[in-house]
Amino acid sequence: MHGKWFAVVGMALILTVGTLPAAGPQKDGIETEDLKLAEEAVVVSMAVSSAELHGNQGLEGPGPNPFDLGMAVIGARNTPTSLRALAGLVRFRFDGAYSEDYDSYVMAKGKSFKRVLRSLNPEQLHEQCLHEFANLQKDKSYAKAIQGAREDDVCETAGTIKERVKEFVSSLSRPPSHER
Repeated sequence: MHGKWFAVVGMALILTVGTLPAAGPQKDGIETEDLKLAEEAVVVSMAVSSAELHGNQGLEGPGPNPFDLGMAVIGARNTPTSLRALAGLVRFRFDGAYSEDYDSYVMAKGKSFKRVLRSLNPEQLHEQCLHEFANLQKDKSYAKAIQGAREDDVCETAGTIKERVKEFVSSLSRPPSHER
């Protein structure tokens, strides 16, 4: 990924994580802004991964992966807003380590998270992802990093979102495994 991108998004996420215990009426606004930046980090990471898949190389930058920072910010809280944001990430086509990370965050929320997952609208989430991807493509600051990215590498279909939600709900309904 582009070094400048890492620095900007990484620093924004690191600075906002320090506001997690904020109190008072500003708390909701801070949380909303944190989640917005974190979701942006996730969608950009997905687009960059797609671009790399299609031949756009040499975009590695210093510092932590923005995807990891974004997931950490989204998964850190158990507020209704954060739980909806975490559930809504099912709109992205995660594979490999990204999928494992996302699945772990979802499963860590436990049985009560099923209600949040069931409230999702797969068609709306698919359209949201397409809109986010289209806006990202229009943003000139990301042009080099996401050149060659494809929306079908970034966004899940509504049908796949529905199936993933069904799988998560089923998995969260099972008793935990105590394998050694």
